[in-house]
Amino acid sequence: MIHSENDLAEQALQVYGLPVHNVPPGVLAVATGTEARVCADIARRQSHGLAKYGTTVEANPLTLRQWLKHAYEEALDQAVYLRRAMEEIDRRAEDGK
Repeated sequence: MIHSENDLAEQALQVYGLPVHNVPPGVLAVATGTEARVCADIARRQSHGLAKYGTTVEANPLTLRQWLKHAYEEALDQAVYLRRAMEEIDRRAEDGK
């Protein structure tokens, strides 16, 4: 049972075969915890993908070209989101002048 983001992050580390047994207790919670939150995000995305598509990425039979096309389209979406955020920052800076 998962009780916190750190539990989810530890589960994600185990799923990806990382040596959780060598990690001292509490390490996932020190500093900013950014890495732990990223692992938790990955685990959530995997769970979402399994529910939506009924398969894991590893088991998906897409061709390499199809995988690259998906990644390219995701990168294009990311560029749009980044540009939108930059424009918002610029608008706020101009309004503050």
